Amino acid sequence: MYQYLRSQFGIENLQHQTLCQHKMTIPIVFQKETSPFKNNGYSYNESYFHHANCEAQAVFNTLFSKSDEIEVIVSVYHPPDIHPKVDFIRKYFKETNKYQIKHRQFMQSLEEGEELVSQYAIQTGRHQLCYPELIQAICNQDFPPRLPRLKNRNVSSVRFYLINRTKHVLYYIYDDRGALVAIQDQVQLKKFKKEFNSILEQAEKCIEEPIINNKSLK
Repeated sequence: MYQYLRSQFGIENLQHQTLCQHKMTIPIVFQKETSPFKNNGYSYNESYFHHANCEAQAVFNTLFSKSDEIEVIVSVYHPPDIHPKVDFIRKYFKETNKYQIKHRQFMQSLEEGEELVSQYAIQTGRHQLCYPELIQAICNQDFPPRLPRLKNRNVSSVRFYLINRTKHVLYYIYDDRGALVAIQDQVQLKKFKKEFNSILEQAEKCIEEPIINNKSLK
C-alpha cells in the first residue's frame, strides 16, 4: 500500500503531522477568519460551507483529470473491539470490485488509550469516484446534522487520501478548514501555485491535527 508513496514522495505513513512536516507538502486554507456558525451560534453559516466546498472541488478538478489513474486510501479510526461498516464504498465509489480492495489494520497510541486504524486502498478513476459528494461530506464531517455525512457511530474519524498515480499528486482534505497537497512535477507545481496563490498565501503553517470531537450548534 505504501510502496508507491515511498518511491514517489518518500512518505512512510499518512499521519497528519507526518504530511505537515514533509518537504513536498503544500498547506492550503480554504478560508480564513470566517466562522462556520452565524453570530448567534444557533444556525450554520451556509456561505462558509459553500466557499469551502467550492475551493476544495476547484483544487480537485485541477489535480485530477478524466484519464488519470486514481488510488484512494481511506483510514477509519475506531475502538479495537468495534468492526465499523464500510458503507463509504457504496456511497462514493461506483463499479468497484470490493474483492480487489487492499486492506490492513494497525494500532495507534492515544493519550486515553489505543485506537485501531482500518485502512483501505481503492483503485478507481474520476468517473467512478463520486467526488462532489465525497468532498462535501468531508467538509461536513465535524458537523453531524449536515448531509452528506461521512462518519457513522463508533467511528472517531474517517480520512480520505486522494492519489493521482498518473501525475504523482497527493491530495488530502482534512476537514472544512483546508487540505494538504504534494506535487512531484516541478512544472505542475509552479502552475498550481500560480492558480491557487490566494489560498496558498493564507496557509502560513500547517493546521494542527484535525479535530475529532464533533462541532454542533448551541
